[in-house]
Amino acid sequence: MRKIIVSPAVLCALLSSVGTAALVPGTVLAAETTQIEEIVISARKREESLQDVPLAVTAVMGADIEKQGLEDITDLYGRVPGVYFSYGGGAAPTSDFNYISMRGVGFNGGLEPAVGVFIDGMYQPQVGFDTAFLDLERIEVLRGPQGTLFGRNTQAGAINMVTRKPDEEMRGRVSAEIAEFGTYRVSASMSGAIGENLYAGVSAEYSRTDGYIYNRTLDIDEDPSEQITARGSLRWVPNEDLEIVFTADALKKDFNDMAVGVPLGGVKYEALADEHDEDHKDNVGLQLNIDYNLTPDITLTSITGYRKASSDITLDYDGIPTDQSILVFPSDPSSPLSADPVAAQGLRHQVMLDQEFMSEELRLSGATDKLDWLVGLYYFEQKMDQGREFDFGPGARYVPLYIRERFFENRDGWAAFAQGSYSLTDRFELTAGVRYSEESVNVGGDRVLALYGTTFIPLDKTGDADYDNVSFMFSAGYDLTDTVNMYATFAQGWKAGGLNRFPSRENAVLSYEDEKSENWEIGVKSTFFDNAVVMNLSAFWIEITGQQLLNTVPDPNGLTPVTVIDNAADSSSRGFELELFAYPSDQLQFSGNVAYADTEFKDFLKVDGSGNAVDFSGKHFENTPKLTAAANVTYTLPISAEADIELFASYRYVDGTTVADGSLVAALGAQLEVPSYDRLDMRVSYVNDTGWRLSAYVDNLFDSYDYTSISRDLVAGGESYFIKPLEPRQFGLVVSKEF
Repeated sequence: MRKIIVSPAVLCALLSSVGTAALVPGTVLAAETTQIEEIVISARKREESLQDVPLAVTAVMGADIEKQGLEDITDLYGRVPGVYFSYGGGAAPTSDFNYISMRGVGFNGGLEPAVGVFIDGMYQPQVGFDTAFLDLERIEVLRGPQGTLFGRNTQAGAINMVTRKPDEEMRGRVSAEIAEFGTYRVSASMSGAIGENLYAGVSAEYSRTDGYIYNRTLDIDEDPSEQITARGSLRWVPNEDLEIVFTADALKKDFNDMAVGVPLGGVKYEALADEHDEDHKDNVGLQLNIDYNLTPDITLTSITGYRKASSDITLDYDGIPTDQSILVFPSDPSSPLSADPVAAQGLRHQVMLDQEFMSEELRLSGATDKLDWLVGLYYFEQKMDQGREFDFGPGARYVPLYIRERFFENRDGWAAFAQGSYSLTDRFELTAGVRYSEESVNVGGDRVLALYGTTFIPLDKTGDADYDNVSFMFSAGYDLTDTVNMYATFAQGWKAGGLNRFPSRENAVLSYEDEKSENWEIGVKSTFFDNAVVMNLSAFWIEITGQQLLNTVPDPNGLTPVTVIDNAADSSSRGFELELFAYPSDQLQFSGNVAYADTEFKDFLKVDGSGNAVDFSGKHFENTPKLTAAANVTYTLPISAEADIELFASYRYVDGTTVADGSLVAALGAQLEVPSYDRLDMRVSYVNDTGWRLSAYVDNLFDSYDYTSISRDLVAGGESYFIKPLEPRQFGLVVSKEF
């Protein structure tokens, strides 16, 4: 079986050249029948055909994840329609402050994401969302609000990773990869029966790389990385009515976050930073899923989970060599954070995050001839501890100072939800859902700012707030024919308010309110030519109120205005997504997608500390490409009765974006441009019937120089720009064996 996803992006180019295509996995193609087989997903918390779900959903199948070397969610950016990302914090432009967006919603990040990431139905907190793909059955990408069923922080959509359940079949896979830049990866997985009605699975992966950025100042590799990931599962099915699945996973990563990046206009992949500390991430999760059939028509489901994630990242904030003179600040007993002397040197920024999350979901679901229904309760607790150290030494072209912060945020909440789908006729279905949610936030901590001349400004931070919401969704689906389904959906999105994590300069914690949206979507899902072609089209219109954005507001105690998250704007996003899956012959498969999002601020004044304002109304969202496209082609050439040669090409295009100019000397409202880019990857594989696959690949075939972010010198501004480049051309080999 070949697994592939498709959508039209340059379909003519695909037809004319079997070598220029892209990737976006999802639909199974049966080589022996030249038909696209049915994909079963759980987007509505029940198993049903992907083509029957009245939602814009992309399913990335496990075989594609392994075949294409997709490592984590960041590899989906620009490949799955509507999915991109933003750097959500100018104060810390590191991987901990990356946020997923869909259709432009969520580009603003904030302190909580607008796209929820789930593993087997359990929400993953922000620090731990990018856990590695490991032995997954599929990834379901649901665009549009999913709050009715998936819950918190799904205003823009949800990404649900479905792990592969062990069963009675003994199976395994081993893989080894070697590539340029000192890159190695080995992985192994095995699952099967270990007793009567008891099954187990285990998988692990180790990877390392020297990275592709060289630090000329320090004469070292700038972005090395070493990571080990493991997952284990136990599945007990004592009878046909009960299933219990326990999973545990862990990730440990030692690396150096590229953060500011390399100078634009210099040597392409050379950094100049004079600060290089080893960064760390640890991520551990436990989960227990129970399904019990109370009756033949009613099922009780429980999802209990715990995750702990930590991160420690240090960066050179100006990205250039700095006079390393040292200024020792004396101690000051006015704050526990200044009890010892501090030696400030260079321009150094360190953020340490620790996050704990636990949740419990209980739901009852059932079905009759005409009605599918579900009711449930949900509860969560989330704890975040953040430490921050910011040093401006005397040689940093700025007033010497240091900042020390210790800040915590505790958030908990509960929800009750219900959804039902009723079939008025064999072809017409109506669905309605509702969710009531409450969240409470409590914050506290200390902060001290020490200026040259040893002026200490200690702060004591406390605050709490409560939020609640009722969200609705309605949809109608109609089977125009046996192969053409139409749907229309209305859904409300909600992201709770909060309290600013980066405190202001006075003893106050500034709050921000809920962000809400109303989303309309119409779509068509269709198959043609005896199931040899699938085409899905959706169009959407989103209205956002109280958008949570970075803005400058007056300090409530009269000192310097501060940059905080504030409900600064109303806005809209409208566009379409088109996916195509096709199998014209036993040997040829191709796929592609196009996504377009036209976003607009309706009422947004960007304000500075002096009360000056720039009207952003009518402007497109930052960090949001208007157009993305992807396409892929696979051509299989039989060389014997037992073996094939497989040729694969993957192409993607991402439109240009704007980003905020975060320099301290930038003009109010100044923006920088990130140009569009496109990239072509190719792979040649030998595959045989005994499970062996040997692949040679080249990523970024034309060695294009592309980047996804740009910034200016933090202090000096001027024409000193820094970028985060994507990978240069890279050759590699992968060998794997399935058994």
